[in-house]
Amino acid sequence: MRIEIVKNFKFKLNRNQIIKALRSYGEILNENELTLFYNSMLPILYQLVQPAAIFDICTNEIPTYDDKYQYIVPCIITAGTTVDKKIENYFSDNRPKEGLVLDAMCTSYLFEISSQLFNCIYENTSKMNLGLSCRISPGDDKLPLKYQKNILDRLNIDNILDLNITENYMLTSMHSMTYIYGADKNIKLNKFDHNCANCKNKEFCNMRKDLV
Repeated sequence: MRIEIVKNFKFKLNRNQIIKALRSYGEILNENELTLFYNSMLPILYQLVQPAAIFDICTNEIPTYDDKYQYIVPCIITAGTTVDKKIENYFSDNRPKEGLVLDAMCTSYLFEISSQLFNCIYENTSKMNLGLSCRISPGDDKLPLKYQKNILDRLNIDNILDLNITENYMLTSMHSMTYIYGADKNIKLNKFDHNCANCKNKEFCNMRKDLV
């Protein structure tokens, strides 16, 4: 299958999830400020985000942690670099509250992009009678962080997403992610994108679904 570029993402936010995440900054943001700053940052986020994603459905010929899948689906998603620069400007201008709120909102939207992309991928793989594994991210226990470079080199041809990677295999954009799905006819068709219970970041992740 040829590489697919997706840009038609709906702008959707989970307000309750974001407010709960922002409560962890209680020493900086008091309860009365949460809704105020959320509402003020909402049109700014809408104006600045540039959601985009790339994925491919390919035979499992590249080195991975696991060769039991006949196919893999490497993915890149991003909310764009413009919103990153705005967040950095807030902090450099000594406006940390705006920076923290906009960062939390953009992080939440990045996971929404991932969810919408999963539905797009599922439509394609289900037609091939392929079930999908849960999302597998470089840097977790199953896939080394250096695999981010493999995904980026494979999908981000001519750097169409304006993304680069550091020598430590970190993406240069704060609100971007790479990951893969395993795809195989031996996996039952399901819409189980991510399992928070098995995530090594679950203890300190503010975006866990069980927090909503």
